[in-house]
Amino acid sequence: VSGDGDGLRDMAALLDGMRDQLATVYSAKSKKPREEILQLMAAETWLTGPQAKESGFVDEVIASLEVAAEFDASRFSRPPQTKTKETAAMASATYHELKTAFPRAKAEFLTKCLDKDLTIDKARAEYDEAMAKAMEEKDAELAKAAAEIEEMKKESEAKAKAEEEEKKEAEASAKAKAEEEKKAAEAKAKSGVLPVGDGKARGGQSATAEWNETIADKMKAGLPKSKAIRSVVIERPELHQSYLAEVNAHA
Repeated sequence: VSGDGDGLRDMAALLDGMRDQLATVYSAKSKKPREEILQLMAAETWLTGPQAKESGFVDEVIASLEVAAEFDASRFSRPPQTKTKETAAMASATYHELKTAFPRAKAEFLTKCLDKDLTIDKARAEYDEAMAKAMEEKDAELAKAAAEIEEMKKESEAKAKAEEEEKKEAEASAKAKAEEEKKAAEAKAKSGVLPVGDGKARGGQSATAEWNETIADKMKAGLPKSKAIRSVVIERPELHQSYLAEVNAHA
């Protein structure tokens, strides 16, 4: 019995020595106090790869690999929760898993998945549904914009057509009026009656003389002859018609 007790003490001393050596190595690597390392070891602390890197115990985290070796959790008082393919599919996704699975997703979507404790499969279903809804909304917006553009195009075409019709009507009306005035002047000329304009002839002078004097007055006011003639034609069309009739009668 004495020998067995000595053996246990020797084993305990060996384990304590190994613990102290490991604590020294971990402390030097992580820059953490040795006492803190001993507390972590006593609490049987388990760290993930990213946690180990963040704590300074490792330099790089590589992609995880499946291994064939089995882990005997019964040998530890606080073993980590291991995941099989089945349990992993049922477990709530972590932020890193969500970010990896949906690199283009917005932060609010990832936060929503975390708040609802969704698995990767359920998160993927929600993501697909959200993308389909967004696509439908985008198609609806495009269809609405296309309809508005088509409506504006129709309105523009209708306006242009109406303006063209108004222009044609105005031209036809002006042409008809000019024809009527021409026919009236010709009829008066054939009857031998010379039109005297607006009845305000200057001292009984002829339409030709009044026409020439009116144009001369415009020119004295500073207008060139071509603009003076145009002005009299516009302002006194009856004098213009009388002048033409008188010229034609004496031709």
